[in-house]
Amino acid sequence: MKSVEHAEKEKRNACQERDELAQCLEETEQMVENTEQALSKLNNEMLDMKTSFSRQLKEKTEEHETYRLNMQKTIEAIQADLDNELTLRQQAVRAKSKLEADLADIEVQLGHANHQAEQAIRLQRELKGQNNRFAEKLEDAAKSEKSMLKDQGKNITHK
Repeated sequence: MKSVEHAEKEKRNACQERDELAQCLEETEQMVENTEQALSKLNNEMLDMKTSFSRQLKEKTEEHETYRLNMQKTIEAIQADLDNELTLRQQAVRAKSKLEADLADIEVQLGHANHQAEQAIRLQRELKGQNNRFAEKLEDAAKSEKSMLKDQGKNITHK
């Protein structure tokens, strides 16, 4: 009987151990399932975050490219303005140099013209003086002729 009791005790111990192992197995399976669910949730969250980051990165990349293109256009416009201003300045310098050369020529011509005008005024004065002298001589000659004609007329009437 001892061996039956002993066998029953061992059976009870084995059942109890089996129940404990079954419970431990069930708890472990529940933990594995919870861990798998948490892992799956984390994977989904990581995938969502990766998608979100990829989308944000793409948006930022597009924004950066748009900004870069706009800045490139602005730089090109500024460069064109600078080139245009440089051309205008070069033209202005050339025009200034030409105007200065023209002014120097005009000043030389003015100097010649003033000299010629002075000579013309001097010549005019001389000619006016000569004209006055000729006029006086003509007047004197006219008076002389008149006087001679008068004298001749007296002489003819006296004869």
